[in-house]
Amino acid sequence: MTDEQLKAIEERAEKATPGSWVAMHYGPEVAKHPGWYVDCNPPDVLQVAMINHGYGGNGEAEANANFIADARDSVPALCAEVRRLQELLADREEWLERFQQDSERYQMGVEDERARTFRQIAREEEAVHLRNSPAAVRNEGMLVLLRLRESLVPAPTWSPGDPLPDVTTEV
Repeated sequence: MTDEQLKAIEERAEKATPGSWVAMHYGPEVAKHPGWYVDCNPPDVLQVAMINHGYGGNGEAEANANFIADARDSVPALCAEVRRLQELLADREEWLERFQQDSERYQMGVEDERARTFRQIAREEEAVHLRNSPAAVRNEGMLVLLRLRESLVPAPTWSPGDPLPDVTTEV
């Protein structure tokens, strides 16, 4: 529903006869034209509408009168609820936009941190491979790599004396 449509409905409701509306049936003893009426402000009755009988006597006239009488209070209440929900939706959309922006900034920060960590691991691996002793490469390099990777994955359960874990798998 557009704002213009809602405004038009609200304006029609404001222009309608004020007060409580009720559906009343008047028989020939009371009314010149018996049938269902919508009255306003009982007991100081102000006739709002007369409802013709429905086809085949299936109760449409009474249902129509009740519907029209109820609309006097229901339409403004429904318009107010639409306005409230529109404001709530606007607030949620604004919040979602901020959340998406924050999420994108956070993701970029995570990616930057991972890239820094992997560059550091690569530098450490290169430094280890430049050393002369294969034992130094194996022991010292493994410990350096394990410490660096703790920032990305849970700490390994390896300890000195255990067989060396396979560190060639991707994180």
